Amino acid sequence: MSDKQILEIMQTVHSVHPDTNVEEAVQKMSSQRVDVLPIKDLGEYTGIFTKADLIKLLEKILTLPRSAFPPLCQNPFSLLMQTLPWKKHGKRWWKISSGITP
Repeated sequence: MSDKQILEIMQTVHSVHPDTNVEEAVQKMSSQRVDVLPIKDLGEYTGIFTKADLIKLLEKILTLPRSAFPPLCQNPFSLLMQTLPWKKHGKRWWKISSGITP
């Protein structure tokens, strides 16, 4: 290993406030080219927002009935702000909506 110290190679920490909306957080992750954003409130780190959280959003979107898609197209990030029930028929719905008949 190199004899460099972490201080010489570390990256700047880009954080967001807990009240930041998901869309803004995603834009910040993209512009800063980071996969995680620590959540900082009153000078203390209280959590972390990751790309895995965005995958959870995609999973929620894919399990919704087709009729829910028009409102989602306007603001899909609002889904992370609400709890959605998991649908047992999600794979079947995806096949139907993508043109693959079961």
